[in-house]
Amino acid sequence: MKAIKYIAVLIFSLYVFCFKQNIAIGHTFVCASFSTSPDTIIPTKLVPILVGDTAEPYEDVEIIVTDSSYDETNKPAKNLTATSLSNIEDTPAGSIYGEWDTLSVHSTKFDALTFDDTIRIPLNDPGHCNYVHPFNGSITSAFGYRGKRYHFAVDINLETGDTVRCAFDGRVRIAQTSKSYGFVVVVRHNNGLETYYAHLSKLLVKPGDEMEAGMILGLGGNTGHSFGSHLHFETRFRGIAINPSNLINFQTQTLHTDTYNLTKSDFKYLAEQYKIRHYSRKRKKTWYTYYCPGGAAYSTPTAKAIMAKVPKPTLPTKNATAVNEANSGNHSAPTKPITKETTSTTPKKPVVQPKKTTSTAKTPKKAETQTGKPIYYTIKSGDSLYSVAIKYKTTVPKICALNGIKAKDILSIGKKLRVN
Repeated sequence: MKAIKYIAVLIFSLYVFCFKQNIAIGHTFVCASFSTSPDTIIPTKLVPILVGDTAEPYEDVEIIVTDSSYDETNKPAKNLTATSLSNIEDTPAGSIYGEWDTLSVHSTKFDALTFDDTIRIPLNDPGHCNYVHPFNGSITSAFGYRGKRYHFAVDINLETGDTVRCAFDGRVRIAQTSKSYGFVVVVRHNNGLETYYAHLSKLLVKPGDEMEAGMILGLGGNTGHSFGSHLHFETRFRGIAINPSNLINFQTQTLHTDTYNLTKSDFKYLAEQYKIRHYSRKRKKTWYTYYCPGGAAYSTPTAKAIMAKVPKPTLPTKNATAVNEANSGNHSAPTKPITKETTSTTPKKPVVQPKKTTSTAKTPKKAETQTGKPIYYTIKSGDSLYSVAIKYKTTVPKICALNGIKAKDILSIGKKLRVN
């Protein structure tokens, strides 16, 4: 009987709540009053509304607005996007993004696999964009794989309460709190980049604020998923992270170059694969999983084949042509090792050439002997046919055929398997 009473009280409280909120459960409309005098009733477009515990949107839900001053800027946000500006072109890099989302921290990501262009991004252009280092501190964690997952930022050491400055000219898109980022500010810049400033202790800006390079946007802290006060600094282009060290020299706190050429090489890391070792609670069993920074879309064989052809990104330098000309024009540096070689080998005899020919002649014989000899692998704890096949760049069916076993057979520790 007590359970029935509790259920009845819950149902009654639910209906009271719905009545106060003017929500009719099971009906096809929701009345939203924006003013006390219902002069006119203007229906708007249908938007998805979540009703009850189901996560399915009702497409036949209609919003009735009782306000004559209603316009397009007052309509509810759809798909968690809030565009407060009348024209998206008025936003920084609006033609590149096509959206201005003040609720979602990350912008919509594009497909880097089909990206084959070279985009020139001005970083230091008088009158358009300038650069100021966010904070004068040392790097505590770089961009890359770290602790069984990828770190998409550069961490700068600071103390709680230190002022954090905006890197480039732009406009604040996000100024809110997040479970992982803590207090975070996202600024979209005129050059198409977005910079993230996370783990702040206090926000000093709001979405829509115009920012210039060097303006204070918050105070450093240790909020969110953080262990120790630091600044989590990210640079992204259309939602995908770029290594900030490719743009900025954090030792000198200056830019590598005034204009950065963004290519597919900057997104090569998305298809990298990392083998993660796991242990059981008492470390009696071990197993492995594979982690891809770009997710499932970049872990497929086709994606890996595409990114394997892409060269690694090279760091740009200021006055690169001048450096090359100086190296080519300075003959004193290369002449020193040449003179040492000539002095040590004063008699001009073809001694080096026969060694090269003999080494080149012996290499194919070694390769033949290595390929001809069978290679065996001793099974260890946590090994599987799949992990062994990946280690020796072969397949499970080939290993099974060489050893007369099946893929479902249990491998015993210490057993030797032929892998070639």
